[in-house]
Amino acid sequence: MAENKKEFGEELESAGIAEEGPAEPIEKKDLEKEENVGIRPVGAPIFTYSSDFGPSFGAHLAIYNYGDASVQPFKYLYRLQGLFGTNGDMNNYFFFDAPKIFGSAFRFQTRIGYQVIHNYNYFGIGNGTSNDQPESFYRFKRTTPGILINVIRDIKGNFKLIFGYLFEQRITDEGTNSKLAQDKPRGYNGGKDSELRVGLAYDSRDTEGMTSKGNFIDLYAEVPIKAFGSSYNYARFTFADRNYVKLFDPLVWANRILLKTSVGDVPFYEMAKIGGYAHFDGIGGNSTLRGYKQARFIDRSVILFNEELRLKIMKFYMFKQRFELYTVAFADFGRVFSSLENFSLNHMHLSGGGGIRVCWNKTFVLAPDVGFSNEGYSIYFGFNNMF
Repeated sequence: MAENKKEFGEELESAGIAEEGPAEPIEKKDLEKEENVGIRPVGAPIFTYSSDFGPSFGAHLAIYNYGDASVQPFKYLYRLQGLFGTNGDMNNYFFFDAPKIFGSAFRFQTRIGYQVIHNYNYFGIGNGTSNDQPESFYRFKRTTPGILINVIRDIKGNFKLIFGYLFEQRITDEGTNSKLAQDKPRGYNGGKDSELRVGLAYDSRDTEGMTSKGNFIDLYAEVPIKAFGSSYNYARFTFADRNYVKLFDPLVWANRILLKTSVGDVPFYEMAKIGGYAHFDGIGGNSTLRGYKQARFIDRSVILFNEELRLKIMKFYMFKQRFELYTVAFADFGRVFSSLENFSLNHMHLSGGGGIRVCWNKTFVLAPDVGFSNEGYSIYFGFNNMF
């Protein structure tokens, strides 16, 4: 084993890569001083696959402007993705992030996106829905153009106040012989979501890329109403607590507890949405229960637990770019229920698996995972950690 490790290190050196070790050469120390200064573009062609949506191809580009490193984690971030599936799916977006825009105390973020999914899932509403029919019976086409704006203000210590606005239009095609066409839940023929968002967050993380210690806790209220242009009147409240503990130098235990509840005339397509600092769909899929199909269980309320062990394997430099390699083992469990009055920790759905993280220049993270559940497995390739 030692010989193999040495040979691998020699191959890295011959490729212009400096592997981390006890004796750092001066050249590597110079790289560490320069790695988060100036403008650094990162990106690559991408290939993704999941059992839900099949293969997709495209490109992902991020441009990090670190300036003189006086603003952390960066001065400006521009992120652009174009992703196209073999069946006509697409997931394209532009994201802009300025932690102290124009030198102010405000962080400004905006995301403009356009997504088409031909085989999105609808298994019904509730925690005990079945999955015993052909896949085509549970699928429908969903198209979503949208824009998200966040304005974040530090108020005291690690506390932040967040205001935002989100507009999305759900365009659905349920077909003629599908679960969605059969059930016809509220919103089965689509609708608009125009919402104001307000949140309070506590953020003591040491870094946003591969966090090794600290907490990120947020509480959000999101209110889509017809007066703002929404198709339905309802409200969604989300609480999430993310903890990061360095067990010893290369090993981090990361865990997340999330609770969501909704009230009012909630359409089915919003029951799948988890609110908060960043929106994602669940439960089921690469943001909630890895190994279950996307949006496998939906309802007005959700309880979710995610546990990860992240082990740093190595750090190296290539072409004056910093890379860190991690392995990840995870366990996810959660359930949905109709209201907080019916809250229960019984009949939880469990999944688990593992993956790899490649952290590029401390902030850009490549994240392939494979998850397993009692209904099968799924393969994912995404960007950034799940939390």
